[in-house]
Amino acid sequence: MVLPHGGVDGGDGGVATGTDRGLATAGAGLVGAAALGGLVLMRRRRVDEFAA
Repeated sequence: MVLPHGGVDGGDGGVATGTDRGLATAGAGLVGAAALGGLVLMRRRRVDEFAA
């Protein structure tokens, strides 16, 4: 088993090291797109249920 020694990179660093606005904006955009896609799929499913 290999264990890490020292720090391990895992994200943009958090508040202590400053924020990467581009990374935060891209992440928020992806979350928004996923939420919108989920809403569209749920609505489509409901419309299909009424047609049957």
